[in-house]
This record gives sequence, structure tokens and C-alpha cells, in this order.
Amino acid sequence: MTDRKTGFALALSGALALAVLLVASCRDRGFRTADFNYEEAFLLKKDRGDALNIDVHLEYPRSGFEQEVLDGMTRAILSAAFDLEDEPTTVEETCRKYVENLKDEYFTEFGNIPDEDEGEMDGDILRSDDFVDWQYSWDDHLNGYFAGSHNGYRSYIVEYSGYRGGVHPLQGLTAIVLEDATGNPVPEETFFADGYAEGISALLKKYLEEEDPEAWGEVLDQKGLCPNGNYAVSESGVTWFFQPFEVAPFTVGLVSVEVPWDDLAPYLP
Repeated sequence: MTDRKTGFALALSGALALAVLLVASCRDRGFRTADFNYEEAFLLKKDRGDALNIDVHLEYPRSGFEQEVLDGMTRAILSAAFDLEDEPTTVEETCRKYVENLKDEYFTEFGNIPDEDEGEMDGDILRSDDFVDWQYSWDDHLNGYFAGSHNGYRSYIVEYSGYRGGVHPLQGLTAIVLEDATGNPVPEETFFADGYAEGISALLKKYLEEEDPEAWGEVLDQKGLCPNGNYAVSESGVTWFFQPFEVAPFTVGLVSVEVPWDDLAPYLP
């Protein structure tokens, strides 16, 4: 989680921590990427410590394919990372719109609270001496990165964590598989052959029980442990991801199951 004192200092000074850093590391076929980083805290009131803390890190493609393919990959990444009504444009512009939407939502929700409260009761919440209240501070974190490739396909992962004043943060992971030939995301039903779901469901149950018996013992919805479209490829196999609460209690966290390619062979086109 972002250091709030650092975030507050950035906001108070009016600084914007925004950078695009080229990554020198090479990938297959000369594939190179860049990192986009944005971090800022927006104070709710000038005399309070409550704030909207935003932290975004996105890896995106820079070279190694035709520009049309790179643009397709970038659009898919932005669509997976940000929930925007408009068609994604550049990484910078899409992030700017995302931040503006969050700011509007945050200040619409809490912008009318008093500037000072001297530690008095506000409903059933006792406000702290330094004017920082858990219910008035939001955190929003996005982390996106490439994560493995196989036979002309490559995976991208977006991790999300957001706090909105509840008992625990909202957490999630979105995985997409991109086609090297087009840059487009590949739906699960296209990647696998017709009728794949039943056989792969059995493999998911088998491998989760073998590799993570503790998580398997907590699974509340075995029928839900089936191909869900949230998948990633690597040289060793295909991994499916299940969000907290999707098949198990929140305390279990994210559930992931990898199935080796050898076992998946009957279900590939």
C-alpha cells in the first residue's frame, strides 16, 4: 500500500509523479516494453489527512511487432485495466481520465463534510485527533505486467486493490491472452476446442486438490471451479484465476490453478 505521508507531501506541493520509463530488457523476438507509473494523493480537505491515494503501474509494448499489433495489445491492456466508457487512447490519456473519474466520485461522496471536527462523534464514528478517518480515505492501486508466453500467444496480468472504507479492501486479478499475430485478446472459447469446459473442469479440481490442499478444502463452490475466461498461458501450461469470494471465502484470497499442456492437449484445436 502507498505510503500516505509521501502521498500527502506530493499533493500538498502540487507535484505529479508521472513518468514513462523505457525498459531495456529484451523479450522474445526483440519484444520490448515500457513502464508507465503514476502516483498521487488528493487531500479531501486542507486541514485533514484523509485522501484519495492512487497508484498505477502498467507495462505496455513498445517494439518487436508491427505498430498495428502493438496498438492492439495496448488497447487490450487498457481495456483490462481501466473501466472507462470511452475507447482507450494512449496510456497517459486513459490514466488521466481514470484519475479524473475517481476524483469526481471521491469528492462527490465526501466533499461536503466539515473542515474541522475536534474529535467529536460523527454518527457512530469517532474522528481521530489528526483528522484522518478510515471511512474518508480511499486507496486505488493498479499493477499490470506481461507474464509468460507460448507458441505465439502471451499473457498479461492486471492486479487491482482498492479500499473504500469497508472492512477489507477490494482485490482482484484480470488475466488476458494476446495473440502475437494481431495483438488482439483471445477469448477462452476461441483458444480451446469445442466442448472443452467439462474436461478442463475436472483437471482444475484435480490439480487444485493436489497442489494446494488447503485451498481445495476451503472451496465452497466446486461447480464454480471451471474455466471462467480469466486465464493465462506460459511455457508450462495454462493458469486459471478465481477472484476472492468466487469459489472460496475471502480469507483464502485469490485461487489459481495451473494445468500442464500435456493434459490440455485433447482440448486444443
